[in-house]
Amino acid sequence: MVKHFTTEELKALADFYGSPVGKSAMQKFGAYMADIMPVMQAEIMKAQAKTEPLTSQKQTRIAAAHERDFLKHCYALVLRRIFSPLIARRQAC
Repeated sequence: MVKHFTTEELKALADFYGSPVGKSAMQKFGAYMADIMPVMQAEIMKAQAKTEPLTSQKQTRIAAAHERDFLKHCYALVLRRIFSPLIARRQAC
């Protein structure tokens, strides 16, 4: 994690996930991801349909890479929405 987050960010994450709100959010996160997964998969399929025909093996590798990138992007957006207000409140104190 230290490759991607600063010490301050990691401390804020630990504080958040250790809080009652953070614990509650984590309990709900799996169900939330299950709800949005079909939408994400549909978007991936649309993107794949736009690509020119490729060999099956290469297409599978590309699809997996796109899916990983898309999931990382979605996860980052979710985390940003969750943590931005909390971090802003902490900094205001």
